[in-house]
This record gives sequence, structure tokens and C-alpha cells, in this order.
Amino acid sequence: MKKLTRKAASLLLACALLLGLMPQPALAAGVELKYQSQGNGLYLGLTGLDEKDVIYGVQLQLTLTGELSRDILSLEPADGLAFSPDNAAAVEAKDGKTTLTLHLVSAYALNNQDTLDLGFLTTDGQAQITAASYALVNSKTFYDKDETGENPDNKLEMKSLSVGPGSVGPNQPSGDSGGSSSGGSSGGGASYEIKAPQAAHGSYTVSPSNARQGQVVTVTCSPEAGYRVEALIVTDASGARVAVASETANRYTFRMPGSAVSIQAVFSPIQGQAVDGAQTFTDVAQSDWFYDAVQYVCARGMMNGMGDGSFAPYTATSRGMIVTILYRLEGQPAVSAAGGFTDVAADQWYSNAVAWASANGIVTGYGEERAGQFGPNDSITRQQMAAILMRYANHKGYNAEARNQLTAFADAGAVEPYALEAMQWANAAGLINGVTESSLEPAGNANRAQAAAILMRFCENIAQ
Repeated sequence: MKKLTRKAASLLLACALLLGLMPQPALAAGVELKYQSQGNGLYLGLTGLDEKDVIYGVQLQLTLTGELSRDILSLEPADGLAFSPDNAAAVEAKDGKTTLTLHLVSAYALNNQDTLDLGFLTTDGQAQITAASYALVNSKTFYDKDETGENPDNKLEMKSLSVGPGSVGPNQPSGDSGGSSSGGSSGGGASYEIKAPQAAHGSYTVSPSNARQGQVVTVTCSPEAGYRVEALIVTDASGARVAVASETANRYTFRMPGSAVSIQAVFSPIQGQAVDGAQTFTDVAQSDWFYDAVQYVCARGMMNGMGDGSFAPYTATSRGMIVTILYRLEGQPAVSAAGGFTDVAADQWYSNAVAWASANGIVTGYGEERAGQFGPNDSITRQQMAAILMRYANHKGYNAEARNQLTAFADAGAVEPYALEAMQWANAAGLINGVTESSLEPAGNANRAQAAAILMRFCENIAQ
């Protein structure tokens, strides 16, 4: 599956909503539409949701007083990460009332536990809501196919919704501001501190400097010449990671949790940039063939030492570690769904990396003998690493056309069919050479020294 951008994912979900093809979650009883008059419109939100549900799409049908023109009806989402694909999807004005259908979607959660801010609905400033119905989507598989190869065909069922005035959630504007919250930029609720210590080799600005729960925060990075943003890491007061959306190479956004947060920006040298300051490991000498490779991957944060002063160059590299290295190379983008493997729990150090790699077709797991498993702690073989790197190269759009028929290696026939083309490419590109002049050892494990060398060659030879 190709990687979907936030807006592309939202557009696909929007289409599913418009066509009525998405299943609903089990909804809590007592869901209510809250509204507050604000200037020339109404601020809308839902309360009483089941806080265990994560809502990605809302279809809302409203009956308003007065016959209103479609031209003036529009919804500005409360959350800057949300997207309203068709501000007024359907409008019917007659008999002194207007029926309006709205959609709101996001590739990230729209709700904040049991509340969901919809945003500001522009009207004529006089209209009131007399009736409402709704449907919600909590599925992140709206672009996937089921086991038959077809998209799900579960019709949305609109449910009646009670309506009442009152406050909604963290993005609720205060007073009579007469406009939308635009992602929660106006008052209401406690503000939390954003700790943003500056990092080496670059700087960044944060807007706003303090934020309320649910408010969208923008981080703009400015790397020094020769450096790029390796990762932007946001953690809440408990140390839990906060999902960060990458808007551009240097601009990021995240939704403020209900606590202070800390931001860590990591800047790394652009590929080919000279790296100052060698790292010292007790088991890596300058005379070792892998010395430069170890320095290269450690300086870029792709690999680290073992914490006891060693690098452990001869220790086998796990499948979870290789995927995590590529995830770091990608800048650790936010993930919104699990990878779908039965042996990858959600709270492991490699969980986000595996989910990202699975969503982008970089890993596919084992075949029939271990169907549904990824084997994150299994030692990675040379042919598995070649296959993963080739998929990553194709995902990035790098040139991966070179081939070497491997005729020089007596054990070329031992390469498994799934990895043959990848091994031909990896050998032709100089990534994976023979263990000896005549032995390729495709099923042999790649130790940490070998992995470092392969990754350095990949960055220098392929990732241009």
C-alpha cells in the first residue's frame, strides 16, 4: 500500500462518508449536539461519546430555521488537523427551513475522549437548530480492501441526535467572539506549558508558546546549513509520545494533550556531510573494517551504542531494529494504526516503526508458516534485509533498477524467490557483497557491523 498523506486519507474517508460506505462504531447512549451562538453563526460540538472510541469521521444532518442559501453555509473545523471536504454537502431550503448535511474528517482522532468539537458553522446569524441526526466513523481501514479484495459495503445509519445549547470541549471559544475557534486559538480552559529547549545544529519556533488541551500547536524548524530535521519528538507530562503530523520537511503540528509537553528536535547531517566528533566504543577500533560505518550511523542517530560503552558489532541485528532504523531515517512520522501483526504489541519500542513500515509496504511479515506474524525479535537475514531495503527504496522513489545475476556465487540458488530480485539489486548497488568471493550466504544473519555498513552504503549510494 502506498503511503497516504493526511489530506489524501481524509479525502478517501470523506468519499466513503458521502457514499455511505463506512461502518459505525458502537456509540454511547446520550450523545448530544451542543451549540453556542457566536456572531454570524453557531459553534458546534458533540458530547457524551464513548471515550474508548477514536472518531475519524462525522456526518451530520441539521435542520435549521429559515431558508438559507448554500453560498453562506460553511463549516470551519475547530481542529487545525481536521478537514471539511465539502462544507455544505447537501442543502435543501424550503417551507421556512433548511436541511444541511455536513462532513468532517481527519487522518487523526477528531474527539477528545467523550467530546468532539466540530467547529464554527457560518449561517445568517439568526438560524437556530431544530433537529439533528448523525453518523460517526471510527475505522482507520477506509482505504483497505477486505479478504475478498473488495472495499467494505456497510451502509451508514443516521441516528437521531438530541440538541441543546452549551459548551463543548477544549476548543470551545469564550464569550461572543463572533467567529470560529480556528483550531482552538481563542480562550477557554487552562493553558499548559510547552517546553522547547533548543537543539544543536538548528533552531525552531513554537506557536503558540502555551496551549489549551486540544489546541493545534505548530513547530517550525530551521536546520543549520548542511543539516536536516531527523525527528521532532513531543512527549506529555507522563513521558508518553504525542502524535506529530509532518506538514512539510521543516513544519510540524500536534494536538495539545491535557498536560505540559516537552519538545525535542533532532538535527542530523545531510547525507555526504562531514561529521565532526567521532564516537568511542570499547569494541570498535579505528583499524576495524566497520569503523567508518559505525561512526556514520551513530552520528545520524540511525544506530546507538549498547549503553555500556560498547557497540556490539558482532551481535545479530533484529528485524525490529532494522525497521526502527529506517523509521528514524524517515524522521519518525506519526502513525495512526497498528501494523496488523499478532506478535507486535502496541507498547513496544518498535511498535510505531513496524506500523509505519507495514502501512507503506516496506514489510509484509512472514508467509504461510507464520501467517500474521512479523518476528520483531528474530535475527534478520541478509536476504530479508535486502528485500526490506529495496521496498524502502521504491517507497522513496529512489533508483532501484540495477541488477547483478549473482552467477559468481556458488550459493546463489539458495536465495529464496521472494528476495531474489532484491538480492540482485543489493549486490549490483554495492550494498550486500559476498561473505567470500564465492559465497553470498543469503540466509545468514546480518550482525550490527554488517547492518551499519549496508545502511551507510544505502545512504551514500542510493538515497540521493
